[in-house]
Order: sequence, then structure tokens, then C-alpha cells
Amino acid sequence: MSEWVRDGEIVLREATSGDIADERIDFALHDQVERGYEGALPATRDGLERYAIEVDGRLVGLLGFRRDVPRVGAMVVDDLAIAVVERGHAYGTRALLAAERRLAEDGIGEGFARVPRGNGRGLYIMLRCGYAPNDAFEDEGSGNEGVTWFQRNPALEPTAASASTTRSAAAPLRDTRSRPAHRSSPAG
Repeated sequence: MSEWVRDGEIVLREATSGDIADERIDFALHDQVERGYEGALPATRDGLERYAIEVDGRLVGLLGFRRDVPRVGAMVVDDLAIAVVERGHAYGTRALLAAERRLAEDGIGEGFARVPRGNGRGLYIMLRCGYAPNDAFEDEGSGNEGVTWFQRNPALEPTAASASTTRSAAAPLRDTRSRPAHRSSPAG
């Protein structure tokens, strides 16, 4: 299978049904809803692209996102699931940052994420990757109940030391929020 993006030892390639059915990945997908969750997984959203995360040829997780959501030129992360035995190596953080760099080449300039509030690890990972909580989509319904929305904030540096050594490599997504006009201080 061909790789979509490579960043050091991290490889993202299109996920297969076998990757998704892998017992470790299935458990991680359930775990991203809430620790110990055993119910049915939420329905897959239209346009979801899923990529297997591999390290040294072994499957360690899954990254899923949709392009041009919630608006053209943006993407939203719906899945970032790392197998339990593979956690603690920043594979999820590094995979997301590699995907952001690749998506920036395709003209995707904004990043968002939806994380169930019962997923403490997911909330932490988004903060670690430079995403900040954003309540702009809280009231739009359609599955947003119990979900925290995040928006990529390019001013925040990701904290995975191995994933971010320079500003340009670590934070490719632009800041599209309006900024206050620069005010010069009066000469005194």
C-alpha cells in the first residue's frame, strides 16, 4: 500500500477495512469515545478519510478527517486513535502534525477537531498539538452534544519535542482570525 505522507518513522497510508477491524484499533476507536466504551461506534461522517498510522511497518493507530469542513479550505479531525500498547510515544501528535503539513500543500489552511468530552486523552492531545477549545460550533446540533470543538491556533507550539523543532514545520496552518490593528504607542 502506498504512503500518503511520511515524517521520519511515521507513515500515513490509506486505511483498509482490515486496519479498522484490527482488534487493537477497534478498541482504540471505542476508547476515543470514552474510556471503557463498549457501545456502537458513531456513524462514519460523509467525506471521512481514514489513514493508518504506521511506525517501522507496524500499525499503531488511525487518523480520520474530513476536508472542506466546516468550511472550504478547512479540515476537521474526527478520529485519532492509537493502540493502547503504542501510546506514550507521541505517535498521534506526530501523525496529526505530518497530516497538517501535507494538507497545507493541498490548500487546507485551517484545522478543527471534534473530541467527545469523555475522551480526556483526546482533549489533551488536541491541546498538545496546538488546538484550542472553540465553542463556535457547539450549538449547530448534528451530533455535537457532548463534544468539544477545537480550532488549530498557529500561535501555540505543539509540545511533542520530536515533532516540532521549527515554527514553520510545526504549525503549517494559518491563523484566519481577524487581528486587531497595530497601535503604536505615543512618542514621549
